[in-house]
Amino acid sequence: MKKRSFVLVLIILLISSVVVVLLSCLFGASDVGAKSALKVISSIFTGESVPEYYRLIIFKLRLPRALMAFVIGGGLAVSGCALQGLFKNPLVDSGILGVASGAGLGAAVAIVFGLTFGNMLFPFAFLGGLLGIVLVYFLALSKGKISSLRLLLSGIAAGTLMTALTSGIMILNRDSMDRVVAWTMGSLTSVSWEKLSFTAPIIIIASLILLLDAKKLNIALLGKEEAKMLGINISALRIRVMLFTSLITSAAVAAVGIIGFVGIMIPHVIRILSGPDHRSLLPLSFFGGGVLLMLSDLLARNMIPPMEIPVGIITAVVGGAFFLYLLKTRKI
Repeated sequence: MKKRSFVLVLIILLISSVVVVLLSCLFGASDVGAKSALKVISSIFTGESVPEYYRLIIFKLRLPRALMAFVIGGGLAVSGCALQGLFKNPLVDSGILGVASGAGLGAAVAIVFGLTFGNMLFPFAFLGGLLGIVLVYFLALSKGKISSLRLLLSGIAAGTLMTALTSGIMILNRDSMDRVVAWTMGSLTSVSWEKLSFTAPIIIIASLILLLDAKKLNIALLGKEEAKMLGINISALRIRVMLFTSLITSAAVAAVGIIGFVGIMIPHVIRILSGPDHRSLLPLSFFGGGVLLMLSDLLARNMIPPMEIPVGIITAVVGGAFFLYLLKTRKI
């Protein structure tokens, strides 16, 4: 039954991914409507002549933007899923554990010092994200154990601290304030094929590495002593998961800014649909996160045309409500 539910959910998510990519290419804030966009797409097969301007909008702007949303949404969902399994807490993700705010702080430092050429934002975001999750981990650790409540409070405290430092950087460097503010809200407006070609391999490879630890994450749910008896080194597993979730989140922040709550919502929904086994939960979360962020970006682009709402605002509104629901219904 579980295998059948996995296959069914996977098929639904695969079809949804293709449909939402197509919708993302058809609809946008520009004056290229769905009918014109459909002609451009069909011209690939028919050879029909279409205006170069239309082709540019679809294949240079909308398509890479949709694919970037898919990859980043998928990576954030996988990160959240792995962290929830590692810490046995459905309320955590890379945003709650300080990775996103740390990566945002690192990116803000890079922006202020003008280190935005090429892909220079990424190493700064990665160092900041890694610093964030390590800080939260040691704050939450007490007598060799980590309680759910202490983990959440440590994440909130560290996130608040790093957000305050980012705000201080903005105030002291008013010339860069607009760019930093835009970064903290998360937006896919500046996506290009070049940026996608750098970001996608990092996120996909890191996600696959986390998938290799799926069985170990299942065993980790049994407890530290049980895992040790079964030959699983929990400390090494924690280091790997923290490292690769930081890598994914930092790549996402460097590419499009801070986008929150995807890693909380999607694993929870997928867990209900297909069960708690990380061997199915992780890959399904990737596709589910990709679909969610593509839909959020589609809504952000078309809600108030021609103005675009930062996609981070859409995910924050929906995800914040979802987080409150989990907080109310879950015992921590």
